[in-house]
Amino acid sequence: MLIYVYKLLFILGFALIGYKYPPFEGTSNVVGATFGAAFALALVLLALRVKNTELKILWSATIGVLGGAFVGFILVHLFEMVTQAFVAVIFFKILFLFGFPATGLFIGINKPNMFSPLNIREFFRG
Repeated sequence: MLIYVYKLLFILGFALIGYKYPPFEGTSNVVGATFGAAFALALVLLALRVKNTELKILWSATIGVLGGAFVGFILVHLFEMVTQAFVAVIFFKILFLFGFPATGLFIGINKPNMFSPLNIREFFRG
């Protein structure tokens, strides 16, 4: 039950980020909030798709967060190299640096065997 509260807070947090930093020039704060909430909702729905598996929560959640943080970090740096004067840089940095680790956490919690040391070979094979 508590996970649903966290997911709702996650969506509301991204709506607030979108409101504060609208993603596109000339976009209203409400449209930015809608875009941020939609992005977070898409991440939550992705996490719900991988729910029914046995759990080894601590290990897989940690690997998921670290992997998501790594991907987010790389994407932020690639995004900075491509877009120097883009207005939405802060918005997308926040999306990448918080969205990918949170998605990794949700996937790690719901699909722990994916990151098990014994099954890591199967992960890369699939």
